[in-house]
Amino acid sequence: MTTRSKATSGPRRNVFNQLEIQKNKRNLIRDSILPNEQRDEAFRRIILSIPPGRVSTYGRVAAAAGYPRYHRAVARLLRVDPIDSLPWHRVLGAGGSQALGDSPMTLKAAEDFRVFAGL
Repeated sequence: MTTRSKATSGPRRNVFNQLEIQKNKRNLIRDSILPNEQRDEAFRRIILSIPPGRVSTYGRVAAAAGYPRYHRAVARLLRVDPIDSLPWHRVLGAGGSQALGDSPMTLKAAEDFRVFAGL
């Protein structure tokens, strides 16, 4: 009887671990979309330290600020802060794209960057 319970406890434990991982992931996503002034200020400092002509990713900004899994919070900050308060055009997605979409302002910033970088 103990052999049977051990055989079924392994797969069950794996399912419970997966459920726990999913729960933690949902909590992280939920937490990252809520404003947190201390975290946001750390992100602002890192974004403002990116020199002109250089770019970084949301994930690298978050990691440098001490919040390595909060790339969504960096995107939220850039979305809700006034457009002229941070150099948003220096922060890109992991694939090299800007998450702000194809607005004329985004396209103009991308064009200016390509001209500056000589691309």
